[in-house]
Amino acid sequence: MTLRSIRAVVLQGYETGDTSEVIRVFSAECGRLSVMAKGIRAAKSRLRGIMQPLATVDLNVYLRDDSGMGTLRDGATVRERMEIRDDLERLALASMLAEIAAESCEEAQESRDLFAVLEAGLDALDPGAPQSPNTAALHHLLRLIAVAGYEPDIDAGLLGAWPANVPRPRVFALSLADGRIHADVHQPATGPEWPLFAADGAREVLLPPECVRALYENRHTESDALGGLPNLPAEKAVQFIDALVRLVQWHTGHGIRSARFWRSVIR
Repeated sequence: MTLRSIRAVVLQGYETGDTSEVIRVFSAECGRLSVMAKGIRAAKSRLRGIMQPLATVDLNVYLRDDSGMGTLRDGATVRERMEIRDDLERLALASMLAEIAAESCEEAQESRDLFAVLEAGLDALDPGAPQSPNTAALHHLLRLIAVAGYEPDIDAGLLGAWPANVPRPRVFALSLADGRIHADVHQPATGPEWPLFAADGAREVLLPPECVRALYENRHTESDALGGLPNLPAEKAVQFIDALVRLVQWHTGHGIRSARFWRSVIR
């Protein structure tokens, strides 16, 4: 058993026994990890209160090689993020970012790039940050998807000018087939009303043209700045976030539980 020092974002905890908890965290060094925190809820525990959801913490953990389970020795809070937890919309978006980062890697897998994007996303959701919560969440959802390796490959031809005799499509459809995400034009009989949510388990989501252009531009930038993301109206930003969450679910094979919380907040 090895003593490891890791920096992690706290995901959630489960009580076990009278005073202990099993706490799920996400770290750069070990990816998704479960940590047994013995006696952490005892009145005299030095660690009581540090393992709060979405907090960044420095932990010393005993780990078996290649194990997704550790035992907490001690730790300290680096960033508490109370301001996010006090705002329902920011809390829902932050919870989604954290869960998506954690589900985009294997248990105990080193995930430094995912962790860096998650940390930046949580910081961007702080009420003092310049971006709106939806814009900040969109930026970092796109970066998480790019780092995880399942960003849609969109043909530039889809975004070009349309012949004068062809009705301009109102929306694009992203669908999953053969393990790849395909983008195709979609001409509904009537204009969709946004936000247009896909049903759970759906294999297709619809997006406005400006959202598809943002996906294309983001794929062709090498900087951390998100290329091509316009100032979307709130209803289209919500639609975009929902579609990105569907992409994650398609590829990871896991339902994103925090997405249900977010949808209940914004509906």
